[in-house]
Amino acid sequence: GSRFDTTIRKRNGEFGSHWQKTMGDFNLESLVLQRLGKEADSNTSAQYNPLASGNAIFRNDSSTGESIGRVTLRYAATPELNLQVGGEGAYNYLDGRSSFLSNGAAVKVPNANVSVNEKRAEGFGQVTWKFAPQWSLEAGVRFEVSRIGETGDTVKTRDFFYVKPRMLLAWAPDEDTQLRLRVEKKLGQLNFNNFVASSGLSSFGVAAGNADLRPDQRWQVEASAERHFWGKGALVLTLLHED
Repeated sequence: GSRFDTTIRKRNGEFGSHWQKTMGDFNLESLVLQRLGKEADSNTSAQYNPLASGNAIFRNDSSTGESIGRVTLRYAATPELNLQVGGEGAYNYLDGRSSFLSNGAAVKVPNANVSVNEKRAEGFGQVTWKFAPQWSLEAGVRFEVSRIGETGDTVKTRDFFYVKPRMLLAWAPDEDTQLRLRVEKKLGQLNFNNFVASSGLSSFGVAAGNADLRPDQRWQVEASAERHFWGKGALVLTLLHED
């Protein structure tokens, strides 16, 4: 027979500050967020049968941090036209250490010991325009630049630049009905745990860390129809295509 045991210990902390002020037609908003975490994992397996026996132990310790600062300025040019600009900076890191023992012998796993960090900056702008009584348009773009640095088993630095446009067109023929069309370039967020070796001894075994990960990109085209009824009910139908 086989026995598998998993122990996970986590400690997390978070601090945030949100500030907002209205100055005439302008609205200024700022956000600061800090997250810190530590995690220790132990994954063991033991096999007992008449022909063979064995055991395996995989351990992983990691420290993570995320720091974000964001400033947004909104301006009501007219009752029908609103403008928004802003910027965001972020610093993320993970220090991961892993070890794998099979029947008491150390087994080398690629990228078992890695420190990875990401420095990211983003600027954005958006306009919201109600150009007719029943029509509204949101259009904007975000520019993101980032640098990912790695030390440990792998030493490398990579730079990225992405442009993320977004458009949302809405039509409300009456107060209970709205039709929307959205086109947007989406960018995923990296999971730093995937840079470091991991284990699932009862399923996939041991997996090496991947030092060449990059954020996933996809275009989304979405059409939706929303109908309110009986004062409290709503029916929403959505068709989404991703590429």
